[in-house]
Amino acid sequence: HHQVEALWLARSIGASLPELLLEVLDCDSHHARAAATRSLRYPKGETGRPLWQAGLADNGLSHEQTVSALAKRAADENGIVRIEALNAASYIGTREALDAIVGAFDHPMDKHLQYAATCALGSETLSKHWKNDEAFLASHPTINTFLKTAKSVDPIEKSLGKPNREEKEFDRQKGLTTVDILCIPERLLFDKTKFTVKAGQPVKLILRNPDATQHNLVIVEPGALEEVGLAGNEMAKDPSGLSKGFIPESDKILHHTSLLNPETGEILRFKAPEKPGVYPYLCTFPGHWIVMKGEMIVEAK
Repeated sequence: HHQVEALWLARSIGASLPELLLEVLDCDSHHARAAATRSLRYPKGETGRPLWQAGLADNGLSHEQTVSALAKRAADENGIVRIEALNAASYIGTREALDAIVGAFDHPMDKHLQYAATCALGSETLSKHWKNDEAFLASHPTINTFLKTAKSVDPIEKSLGKPNREEKEFDRQKGLTTVDILCIPERLLFDKTKFTVKAGQPVKLILRNPDATQHNLVIVEPGALEEVGLAGNEMAKDPSGLSKGFIPESDKILHHTSLLNPETGEILRFKAPEKPGVYPYLCTFPGHWIVMKGEMIVEAK
């Protein structure tokens, strides 16, 4: 317990204790191993996260040392430790980090581990290393099997439903672009804070919410981010605000999802504006918009 506290204290004052970290990572207490595994999120030089504590120290280990330790803990006998390893891999975000967590898929998974694995593999940082890479999936059969199984039982995918005739026709349009955006669990952030489309281009935007908190996504006119965000805040005073999805009445709102419950998703289909510019998007759940926002860049045809 004292060693774990020493690790947290050192980190909070901008210091690193790599030797102690390695010792705790291999100790007998699974709670201590899990706490130490969380520190693997920040290899040497990675001090900028989490965003609200940007001054915290890194773990003092090189990327190679961090990934080596991550691989051991991903195969840990305890599920809590394996969850922390999966989460840490999505923070590191390298191909080596993805390779390091393969051991987690050799163990039975309860719903908590399945959730952690789904979020890690689906994160923007790790998904780019395996999506559309048949060679990787073929060489990592346990991950491939998990992805196939998870997709068939994923409540978010089920909530998206099957497209109707009009939606199918929209999706067949020439030049359609698909944008996937994830609400990052426990961080009040969208995983994608910028995407680019052409003026008038058909857009299929898929919002998924694996977080424990409700979220929406609202696209607004250029320069209207703060106005609409503050209007969303004001709806906290309105007894009917929740039933309205915390969507303010504003002619500056172009498109919006409903207020998504945890483990659900929604698809927006729309034509990009004809006028090039920077069109903000935000979550208007009161208080979220300050950090939970992004930009749709509309370029000329």
